[in-house]
Amino acid sequence: MEKAYRLLSYRDRSVKEIVSALEKKEFEPKIVAEVIARLKEQNYLDDRKFAMVYGSSMLRRRKVGPRYLLNKLVNKGVDKHLAQETVESIFHEHGGTGEEIDYWIERKLGSIKKSVEPLKKKKKIYDFLLRKGFTAEEIFMAFDGWEF
Repeated sequence: MEKAYRLLSYRDRSVKEIVSALEKKEFEPKIVAEVIARLKEQNYLDDRKFAMVYGSSMLRRRKVGPRYLLNKLVNKGVDKHLAQETVESIFHEHGGTGEEIDYWIERKLGSIKKSVEPLKKKKKIYDFLLRKGFTAEEIFMAFDGWEF
């Protein structure tokens, strides 16, 4: 139980993260299940809360797109449907993805050599934004306001 409390003292974690950490320390499955049940009962462990806090933090700090955030949450052990709801909620509250895309376009335009052809600049930025988790539709909508 102490190990789980210590992990939760640093930041919120998903159920999967706690289970993995306890299993890594070779706790018996019965004990792991009891600890998880107790933490949930005490409201220390809540995947919905974890997803909101983690997702909001990722958006604020790393300015990622919805697909990237969804993949991160699922990899952290959050149920896919819950992760999808959370991502939609976070981006709805935030007002969409336009602000993040504009931030990255501005940054990337500053780092790409001026001698590069406009079409190549656009392609580099497009590929980068896809890797950041934005959809093609979101990217093309954002491109309308920029000159390359």
